[in-house]
Order: sequence, then structure tokens, then C-alpha cells
Amino acid sequence: MSSSDRPEPPPSDSPGPPPTLPEEAPPAPPEEWASAPARPPVPSTRLVLGVVLLVIGVMWLLGVTNVVEVSPLPLLDGALIVVGLTLLVGSRTGRHSGLIALGIVLTVVLAAASTFDIRLAGGVGERTFTPHSLDDLDKRYDLALGQLTIDLRDIQVGTDLVVVEARVGVGELVVHVPAVPVQAHGQAGLGQVTILGQEDSGFDVDFSLASPHPSGTGSLGLELSVGIGQVTVDGG
Repeated sequence: MSSSDRPEPPPSDSPGPPPTLPEEAPPAPPEEWASAPARPPVPSTRLVLGVVLLVIGVMWLLGVTNVVEVSPLPLLDGALIVVGLTLLVGSRTGRHSGLIALGIVLTVVLAAASTFDIRLAGGVGERTFTPHSLDDLDKRYDLALGQLTIDLRDIQVGTDLVVVEARVGVGELVVHVPAVPVQAHGQAGLGQVTILGQEDSGFDVDFSLASPHPSGTGSLGLELSVGIGQVTVDGG
């Protein structure tokens, strides 16, 4: 008998190993479990710009509300130095258009202050002084930005020369004088000077006026200046 004629063995009744099923992937975590993407760090340009503007704003507010005496010129100088150092340190980190614009503005302001002799001292805002006697009178009055009004109509000069100095950086300077002889000298880097109805205006204004001065009487001497703005002297 050949091998091809042999009967095949019957199938075995013993069970074989069960088929292996593919493992299921674990369920995905809920969306709220997913970690939020990390926020990019705040650029140094925005940080420094915000700090500089915040400091200038706070100091300006303190000056306007008369909480402290603020001289804006050193504040602007310091802000320009901080901006320049930041641009120097971060020159390789990317664009700094905001700081460059701020630096240009600060440079223009400081250049104007130098060109027109703007002396930013004495605070900011609106100030009014009304001395009632020579003892109440200050030798000089200063204001950086705003309107400065000095009412001298209650002053009795007697037979002496009473000299008053006043200076405004940017804004308006107004002096009310009593009915006494007046020797007034007004200056304006850019603006107008009006003394007892007579005026001069333009760049680098230097205007003086003296009213008749009878012998034996006192007089009032005024030295007034404004960097950019207007000087006005009127009679009572």
C-alpha cells in the first residue's frame, strides 16, 4: 500500500490553546485632565516699557495731587537711561519697536527742554498763590508743567523795591500786580510775553516794561520766564 492510500488520522478531541486577542488601548484621559499649553514668557521689551510708563504715570499723579514735589526732568532722564540700557542688552533678542519709539519721544522732549531752556522743577498742575503781606511772599515761584498764578494785589510795597521771581517750564504764568510802579522783565523760549497790555511773541522772546516811577515811592520788580508757553502781567 502506498503512502497516499493511507487513511488520515481522525481529528483529536482535545481542545487547543485559545486564540490570543489583541490588547485594547487604555481609554484617553478626560479633556480637563490634559495639561494646558505653557504660556510664552513676556518679552522684556513689553515688561520694561510697562514699568517705565507705570513709574512716570505714578510720579505724575503724585505731582498733580500735590502729594510730593516732582521734578519731571530727572524722571525723564532716568527713563531714557533705562530704555537705552534695555535696548543695548536685548539688541540680539529681536525687535524692540516699542522701546525705540519711547526712546525717540524722550529724546525729543529732553532736546526741547534744553533748546528752549525748559526748567522742569516745582511740580505739575495748576497752582495759585495769594500772598497778603511781604512776609507771605516767596523770593521765587516754580512750576514744571501747568498754570502758575500769583496774585500780588494785596501786597504793600511801601518805599522799597520788592522783587519777585517766577518760572514755568511748559504752560502759563500769570501775575496780577497792585496799582504801584512795576518793572517787569519777561522771557519765553517759545511763546508770548504780555506785560500790562503790551506783548511780544515768537522764539527766544525777551521783553521788558517799566511803568512811571515817582520818586519816594516803592515799586515791584518782576523776573518772569517760561520755557514754552505764555507770560501775562496785568494790573489790579
